[in-house]
Amino acid sequence: MSQAQILFVDDERSVLRSLNRALRTSDYTIHLADSGAEGLTVLAEHPIDIVVSDMRMPEMDGAAFLKAVADKYPETTRMLLTGYADTSSAIAAINDGRVARYLTKPWEDDDLRLCIQQSVETRAILKEKQRLEVLTKQQNHELKELNQNLEQKVQQRTKQIQAAKVKLEQSHKELRKSYGASIRVFSRLIQSRAAFCRRDDLAADIRALAEQLQLSASDCEQIYFAGLLCDIGMLPLSDDIVTTPYMDLSAPQQRRFQAHPIEAEAALLCLEPLQPAARILRSQSEHFDGQGFPDQLSGKDIPIGARLLAIARSYSDLQRGKIFEKKFTASEAKDYLRDEQDKRFDPELVDRFLAYIDNSQHHVQELSELEISPDQIQAGMIVSRDVIRSNGVLVLSKDQVLNSHLIEKLKSLMKTDDSLRTIFVLPPKSPNNESGG
Repeated sequence: MSQAQILFVDDERSVLRSLNRALRTSDYTIHLADSGAEGLTVLAEHPIDIVVSDMRMPEMDGAAFLKAVADKYPETTRMLLTGYADTSSAIAAINDGRVARYLTKPWEDDDLRLCIQQSVETRAILKEKQRLEVLTKQQNHELKELNQNLEQKVQQRTKQIQAAKVKLEQSHKELRKSYGASIRVFSRLIQSRAAFCRRDDLAADIRALAEQLQLSASDCEQIYFAGLLCDIGMLPLSDDIVTTPYMDLSAPQQRRFQAHPIEAEAALLCLEPLQPAARILRSQSEHFDGQGFPDQLSGKDIPIGARLLAIARSYSDLQRGKIFEKKFTASEAKDYLRDEQDKRFDPELVDRFLAYIDNSQHHVQELSELEISPDQIQAGMIVSRDVIRSNGVLVLSKDQVLNSHLIEKLKSLMKTDDSLRTIFVLPPKSPNNESGG
C-alpha cells in the first residue's frame, strides 16, 4: 500500500512547522500550504488522502476551503483545526465542508497522531471497500455473462448429446439387427452339413414361448440365438455319430456325443454378447430329474432357455429319427413329451409347449404380410421372412428394410434362382405407425 498523503493548511508558518514536526516520525507524505488557494493547488497536483485545515485564514477561511475540497475531492478526508471557540464557524465547516474530525489549538501531538492514524486507517478501509465493490460488480457482470453463455452452451451441448444419443440408439439398433442376421447366416452354414436340419422354426417357437412367459427382451433374444445354434457343438463329431440315432450309438459314441453341449459353449466363448446363449447351449441336454449331461443339473437349476430348448429340440428330433431309429409322428412325439414330464422335461413347460403347437395359428405370419413377385417390390418394404436361396444361403434376413440398392440386387438374384420367385414382406411403415412391424 502507498504512503498516505497529508495536507496541512494554515496561514501561520509556525503552526505548519509544528504540525509537520509532530508527524516527522510517521510514515506519511506531508504537504504544507499557507492558504486555501495554495491548498487547492496542492490538491490538484497530488492525491491527498487527508486535509487538516485551520479555520481562521484570510481571503478563504477554513469553512469555504473545506467546502471546495468536499465539492471537488469528496473522497478526501477533511479535518478542522482552530484555536477559536467559534461555534457558528465550526458548525458551518461541519455542515458545508462535511468534516470528519474537529481539533482545537493547541493540540497534543499524541492526540493528533492518533487522529491522523485513525483517519488513514478508515480511509484505507473505505478504499478497500470501494475496490471490492467495483471488483464485485465487475465479477457479477462477468458471472452473468458467463451464466448466459453457459446456459447457451449447456443447451447446445444438450442438443448435441440428444442427437448423439438418437444416433447411437439407431446405430445400436442397426448393429443388433446386423448381429442377428450374422447369427442366422452362421446357423445356415451349420445346417448346410449333411444330416443337420434347419432350426429356424425351432428358434422362432422357443422365442415365442419365452415371450409368452414374459421373459425380458434380452432373454428372449438369447433363447432365439441358442435355438439357431443348438447344433454348433456337433460340428466336431464324425458323420457316423451325427447320422446315427442317439439310442443306437455305442457307449463310447454316446460319451463322445454327450460332449457336444460343452463344445457348443466353448465355440462361443470369445463372443461376449452370446455368453447367455452359450450357457443355454451347455445345459440343453440336462434332465429335469438330474440324470442328464454334462453337469447333472436338475429342476429350476437348469436355465429356463435350456429347458425350453430341450423340449422343442426333442419334439423335432423325434420326428426326424435323430433319437430313435423310428421316426415319430407328431402325435407320438407329443405323447413322448408327456411321458417324460418330471423326468427329462419341465412338466409346466411341456404343457406350455403342447398348448402352443396345438394352436394352428402359431406359425402364421402377421395378417398384413404380403407375398410379392419381383416387379411388386418397393423401397421401404420390410422383409417378413428370411429370404434363402436354394443352396441354403441367407440372402436377406427378416426385418430388413428394402432400399433401391437391395432391390436391384434381389431382382438380379430372383432372375437366376427359381427358389426366389416370390418373397414375403410387410408394407412400408407409415409416419403415424412407426411402432408397427
